[in-house]
Amino acid sequence: MMDVVVLPLVLQLVVPLVLVAFVAFGPRWNRLHWWLSIAVTWAWIAFIALAGLWLVLPWYLFLVHAGLLAAAMLLTWRVEAGRPRFPSSVRGKIAAGALATMLAAELGV
Repeated sequence: MMDVVVLPLVLQLVVPLVLVAFVAFGPRWNRLHWWLSIAVTWAWIAFIALAGLWLVLPWYLFLVHAGLLAAAMLLTWRVEAGRPRFPSSVRGKIAAGALATMLAAELGV
């Protein structure tokens, strides 16, 4: 019984908020990293909007997450404009690869 409450709370509330916070406040070394983190977050929000079973939380919560992500994108847009486009360090390449892998896993590629 507890899994019926805890799992939707984590997947539909906590994970999207953590992803949006990562877009807004997370470390970014280049624009590719920023775009990939946005794509991962949008994919997760779309995933819970389409496939989520809204038993515990209200069904329109994904719209709140989408609005928060749009606000995070607008707030970080100017900062990202001055960064390099692609990673130049090994650390940046690993981070971009990890985000690309997360995106591929979410999209089922």
